[in-house]
Amino acid sequence: MTQGVSIDFETASKCDLRRTGVIPYARDPSTLVLCLAWKFDGEPVQSWRIGQSLPPARLFQHVHDGKPVRAWNAEFEFWIWNEVFRYGPRLTREQLDDTMARAAYWGLPLKLEQAAEALNLATQKDAAGHRLMLQMCKPRPDGTWWHEQDPAKLDRLVAYCETDVDVEEAIAAKLPPMPARERSIWLLDKRINERGVSVDLELAAKLQAVTKQAQAQLAQRMHVVTKGTVTSPNQTSQVLAFAKAAGYPHDNLQKDTIRARLKELDPAPSLERDILQVRREAARASTAKLSSLQKGAFNGQLYGLLQHYGASRTGRWAGRIFQPQNLPRPTIKNVDRAIEGVMAGLDADALELFFEDSALGVVASCLRGTLVASPGNLLVSADLAQIEARVIAWLGGQQDILDVFARGEDVYVYTAAKVGSTDRQLGKVLVLACGFGMGPNKFQDTAKTYGMSLTPLEAQGHVYAWRGENPAICDFWWNCDAAARDIASGDKGPIHVGPVSFRRRGATMLIRLPSGRDLVYRGIGMEWDREQGRDAITYWGVNQYTRKWTRIRTYGGKLAENITQAIARDVMADAMLELDRQDVDTRLTVHDELIAEADQADADDTLQLMLDVLGMTPSWAPGLPVAAAGWAGPRYRKG
Repeated sequence: MTQGVSIDFETASKCDLRRTGVIPYARDPSTLVLCLAWKFDGEPVQSWRIGQSLPPARLFQHVHDGKPVRAWNAEFEFWIWNEVFRYGPRLTREQLDDTMARAAYWGLPLKLEQAAEALNLATQKDAAGHRLMLQMCKPRPDGTWWHEQDPAKLDRLVAYCETDVDVEEAIAAKLPPMPARERSIWLLDKRINERGVSVDLELAAKLQAVTKQAQAQLAQRMHVVTKGTVTSPNQTSQVLAFAKAAGYPHDNLQKDTIRARLKELDPAPSLERDILQVRREAARASTAKLSSLQKGAFNGQLYGLLQHYGASRTGRWAGRIFQPQNLPRPTIKNVDRAIEGVMAGLDADALELFFEDSALGVVASCLRGTLVASPGNLLVSADLAQIEARVIAWLGGQQDILDVFARGEDVYVYTAAKVGSTDRQLGKVLVLACGFGMGPNKFQDTAKTYGMSLTPLEAQGHVYAWRGENPAICDFWWNCDAAARDIASGDKGPIHVGPVSFRRRGATMLIRLPSGRDLVYRGIGMEWDREQGRDAITYWGVNQYTRKWTRIRTYGGKLAENITQAIARDVMADAMLELDRQDVDTRLTVHDELIAEADQADADDTLQLMLDVLGMTPSWAPGLPVAAAGWAGPRYRKG
């Protein structure tokens, strides 16, 4: 086996890495390397620091020869080595072994300290050194660098860097490599992130101006409504106290809580309604999104918008920097006209006059449009149509739903009819909400987000009617639950549930997908659930709310959801690999949508190619009815 080396850099810069990502950071002229630590397999760690003579030639020879180079989040080391360090031969991505990507695939956290803790390593990440690193990576208040004024801090930073390398190597030793297919997807992800997406900074600036005007007006409204008690809708504790005094019964100002309360209130004006409306409006994501976009842009581009395996339970991509994965849905009909108005100088009051939402609502609707094609090109988008509904029906063998998709009929209309309704919106909510075991109470809340007000009895009736019409999907949940319980109780497997299989390796449950990829549930076991009054399936994972590594409860419906989303991701990933082989210039993937760039003259052909590839049933999923829809245009938009 070829000997590898683990490396780690510590750097400093006037550029904010968290806002820009690594590519602009590495290209910023102020960025410098403070130290480099490395460790050849089975040998002691070594280090170099700024001001010393070059590291030993052996390290450079290793890179020159194309031998494996490991790092945690290796893309950072790749760019720092090639753009900032620049002493040795160029490092290629093909020789990189990203320990973080490996950890994510095998069910571990993306944070080094959490992964080390999860594996119970003898050597753990240096928490005090981490705090020092966060201090030294930025200039001192007087503009000088910390290492220049305090050499002892640099000594401590080097020791911290060396410890990180020891931890990274120890993690790598405990993990199998990523499968070849997944490594190909990881490499493609890095190429996509390097291409970047162009940004209309002029539009972003004008949207920001409208946002500031609207926020100032909302602050004034809050001041008036509360008679000077609260001066800003962003003063959460003061707003909450005033709202509660006006009759608000809840202890938080979360978006969903406010929305539900406003639906309960009499439509007539009241103090509570005024306070909640101002707070809800001011809490829109527009300001933070625009700030992220403007501060993250480098030479008119955003880079590094995707995080490979960002969703650890399914392998889906997560968003970074501008977070394109959670852009708000447009609330106005003509977004293009709104963008034209903003570019022409319409202010907040004029936008509210001409469009069917508030000024901040118009801004939120226009956010997608800040992502644009480069000059002479168009953005080309293709979206997998209703892919999760298709996959769960295929997994369970719900033949009537598969036939609806195969015939190209509207599954929402069909579903509504099956529960005795002609309301397509009800059918849509049923399809989107009930596929993974959602109960009546949650269904009632979900229906509200789609503008549907249901009584508890109506919600219960619709949920159980849907289950009665989709027994094969329901059986799939329960069979997943039974299989996981058997595995958690010690059964080695494999236990086949439709086209997937469950098996146990040590303390880990693996769910083998039809694509050959495994979903990984570490520390699988059974624990008593007091609320449910029964044993529950649990595993170790990162809690999505606390971000801590902890025991997580799961069940058949949630496992079915994980499997469905993972298969949808694999359909997308296969298409991305194939389109890359055909030289399509992919720039982004958002949920089930793929966005590429093409020359204006070639955009229609590129769109057709993307639709053909995305609409092709994978060889590993015979009978899965896949379809895609798309568009081409100068700005990103909701299809």
